[in-house]
Amino acid sequence: MNRRTHLKMMAAAAGAAALGGGLVTAAQPSTKMKTVKLPKYTNADFYDKSGKFLPEKAKAAYFDMMKRHGYDMHIEHAKKWATDFWVTDFGLGDFVNVGMGGVFWINSPEHNYFAHEIYLLPGQMIVEHAHVETAKAKPKMESWHVRHGSVYCFGETGGDIPAGVALPKSQEAYITVRRCRRRKRRR
Repeated sequence: MNRRTHLKMMAAAAGAAALGGGLVTAAQPSTKMKTVKLPKYTNADFYDKSGKFLPEKAKAAYFDMMKRHGYDMHIEHAKKWATDFWVTDFGLGDFVNVGMGGVFWINSPEHNYFAHEIYLLPGQMIVEHAHVETAKAKPKMESWHVRHGSVYCFGETGGDIPAGVALPKSQEAYITVRRCRRRKRRR
C-alpha cells in the first residue's frame, strides 16, 4: 500500500468518526483523571481597556495549560510547521467562552490532507461552522483525539445536550445544532 492510499484510508476512517458540522466545547476535566489546577480566567485577562484582543495573553494561557498537563509542543521544531501557533476569539470579544488556539502541522489542499492541532481552555467552544467544498479542496473531514479532559462535539447526530452543559450566552442566537456527543480522553 502506498502512502497516498494509506492517507485516503485514514481520512475515510476519520470521516466515519467525525461528526457532521457543528461546534465543539471543552468540558472540565473528568474526576477519574489526574486533576490539573488551571487559573480561572475572565475576558479582562485577554483584552485591553479598549476591548482589543491580546493574542499574546491568549497564547500564554494555552502554553501554561500545556505545561501544567506535561504536554510538550516541541516549539524548537516550529519552523517545520505549516503555520505558527495561533489564537482566535473569532472577533466576538468573548475569548473565555468562544475561542481556540492551534497549529497547522500540514495544510495540503492538492492532496486534500490537513493536520491541525486545536486547543481549548476549560469551558471554551469553537463557533458553529461547516466544512464545505471549495474550488481548491473537498470538504474537510475531521476526528478528535482528546489529550486531557473532554469535549462535547455538537452536530447533526448524537444525543440530547446533557444537563449541566451550558452554551455561551454570546452564541445562543447562532447555534442551530442541538445534538451532541461527549469525547473524552481514552486511557
